Amino acid sequence: MLQRLIRSRLASSRLACLALSAGVFATSPLALADYDDHPKAAGLVNELVNKHGFNRQYVLRVLEDAEKIPRLIQAEKKSAEKVKPWYEYRKIFLTSKRISDGVQFMREHRQALELAETRYGVPPELITAIIGVETLYGNYTGKNR
Repeated sequence: MLQRLIRSRLASSRLACLALSAGVFATSPLALADYDDHPKAAGLVNELVNKHGFNRQYVLRVLEDAEKIPRLIQAEKKSAEKVKPWYEYRKIFLTSKRISDGVQFMREHRQALELAETRYGVPPELITAIIGVETLYGNYTGKNR
């Protein structure tokens, strides 16, 4: 299960990061349109498929299902990473409980984390830290996909 979650999260994160870093949708006045109908969608799909190895049908499904949620965009603009200096932000996440939960998570999912490192080159500690910050080690997955 963790392997599927890691693969899914990495693929989704990779796709989202590539789309955002390309500035494909944020810079257009048509950004409120459905993403799969966006004028730059075909170019993005081709880039993700040809340059980054994504499955074309998968990318098309993701774009078809994507929607702009203004309250999430506003929340991201106010995220702690943007309004707090690192020394304050660090206090939130580097607690003894979160560290011990991270150690337990790494022990429980050692094989999947090692597989992810071998396959994607991402160290287990980094994956664990991200999962800890973003989901409290799977205990909070949010209200939106």
